[in-house]
Amino acid sequence: MILKNFNLNNKTSLGNNNNRQNFLPVIISCEVTNMNTKSANPSIQCKVEQCENHCGSENYCGLDAINVNTHESNPTVPQCVDCESFVAKKQQ
Repeated sequence: MILKNFNLNNKTSLGNNNNRQNFLPVIISCEVTNMNTKSANPSIQCKVEQCENHCGSENYCGLDAINVNTHESNPTVPQCVDCESFVAKKQQ
């Protein structure tokens, strides 16, 4: 499970240790469809619900790291890049 610092005003803090007394820990976890429980990685935000690694109602990826690449010779906009860690969910 991942612990995040969450302040009393519902704003996530990645700030310094001086303000820790103002924050409450929040546990983020996700259930991956292959029956393994993975922790949501708060460093990788993801909204692709069709991916096996997506963490359901949490808009995070369950992987520790992802591979991002491009299909263009000169990428200039976000649509030019791809998450190569995408795995399609199996049809049930």
